[in-house]
Amino acid sequence: MAALDRAEFAKQCVDNGNYCGISPHYMLAVAQLRSGISDGSNGDRIGPFRLTQAEWDANRTDTQFGYDFLPQDINDPEFQCAVFGLMGHKAFNAFEQANNRNPSALELYLQQWPAAQSGTLSADLQAALDTTAPLLEPAAAITPNAPSVLPGNVKPGQTKQPANMTPVLIGLLAANRQRAQAMQVDPGIVGKVDAVTRRLIAPDAKQQYQAIAATTGVPWFVIAVIHEREASQNFAMNLAQGDPWNQVSVHVPAGRGPFASFAAAAIDALTNCAPYAARWTDWSFGGACTLLEQYNGLGYAYRGLPSPYVWASTNQYTRGKFVADRVFDPNVVDTQLGCAAMLSRMQALDASVTF
Repeated sequence: MAALDRAEFAKQCVDNGNYCGISPHYMLAVAQLRSGISDGSNGDRIGPFRLTQAEWDANRTDTQFGYDFLPQDINDPEFQCAVFGLMGHKAFNAFEQANNRNPSALELYLQQWPAAQSGTLSADLQAALDTTAPLLEPAAAITPNAPSVLPGNVKPGQTKQPANMTPVLIGLLAANRQRAQAMQVDPGIVGKVDAVTRRLIAPDAKQQYQAIAATTGVPWFVIAVIHEREASQNFAMNLAQGDPWNQVSVHVPAGRGPFASFAAAAIDALTNCAPYAARWTDWSFGGACTLLEQYNGLGYAYRGLPSPYVWASTNQYTRGKFVADRVFDPNVVDTQLGCAAMLSRMQALDASVTF
């Protein structure tokens, strides 16, 4: 068991609580009550909120809030903070609908864990609220879009509709817009990038991508670079993960297919699989790069690093790569061409590529 940085954890509670429409003070107090705001586990209960794997799996994906965490992400305190915000949101709504009023902190807690009722729970929760109250103002002061003043006593706010993007995605979009403006393709490999680009914009390939774009709304050139990264532009392979589209997929997203054609598999990947590219609306250069990064995963974004899936082959990336699930090596260089470099050269070589 290891104590977490309380100031940083409070900031995460403010960030995710505001996003999910649940009191950050309540979130902080629950972590204090259940774990003392520490990592690790207690039996089958894991992380700062001491969630079971079953609780995590029931809440780790949500299309409305844009969550798509993996089973093993329960071990990451930051990811757990995001999911617990969603859990609090659901419990708040359930209590409000059943009782036609907002719950108190104690009632909200018991809505989540009815079996936790005890003679000391009320006093223990109040002590946790009192202990964590001093963390709120400093956290709110450094959290973008947070209220300037947070209440000293927890009063879960009214349910609100979430923004179109999570806090992490809002920050990532801003970062990728800046990267797009400063980006230059590495001069030594422009020829290599152009050779791939010409394959992607060739008439036969372009026609297939355009047909998929007409159905999904995803620009054809974005589909093309996904195809290159996921399957080296092999039309026998699924756009989703590079598995054969005429078989049931075994890699994430697993269990898709078989499909009747490359186009059918691609439409399924863009429409029915995270990150649901067909729902994305920001097709500026930076916006496209942000969607593409979601396609590969947000592990780099959570570390504040440029994703090589997007920025390899440009001056925005030097080294660092996930060599396996949740295994990051800061010294490995991704040698695949990045999506941004390919998009940049496609724009230079094909006038129909516009942002």
